Amino acid sequence: VGRWAATVAAVLATSSAVNATLFSTARLVGDLSDAGQLPARLGRTARGVPVTAIATLAVLGGVFAMLPGINELLAFGSLTFLGVFGLIDHVHARTAQRRGERLLGHAGAALCTAAVVVMVVQLAVDDPVTLALITACLVRVAVLRVLHVRRRRHTTPTA
Repeated sequence: VGRWAATVAAVLATSSAVNATLFSTARLVGDLSDAGQLPARLGRTARGVPVTAIATLAVLGGVFAMLPGINELLAFGSLTFLGVFGLIDHVHARTAQRRGERLLGHAGAALCTAAVVVMVVQLAVDDPVTLALITACLVRVAVLRVLHVRRRRHTTPTA
């Protein structure tokens, strides 16, 4: 009975964490869409719920869950986290008023960058297929971002 209870508790805790991440990320996508940083269609809502963002993120999550192993998902998640956290540290370092806060921000950005480099080198040696998959995802995101900015520039009236 104890093993089943622990398994049920783990499933409930995991589903709760996934649900919270999905909805908070969907709201962030909606906010970015409202600000013009992402296509407007991603920010569509129904009764205040960003349904398009939730559906898109759920499908992407499902695609990642279908990968043959967990290593790809863990590596992608870790690299994404380190990259985003490093950027946040960098922005904080550039905008902080106090010298100590700027130094801490620069240190955090440098450590995140170092960790990304170590992970990329390790993936290149141990798992080049995962590295290629992650690179393909990042290139696709970058290309879509460039296309969105260009499209927005051509459709936004100039003053």
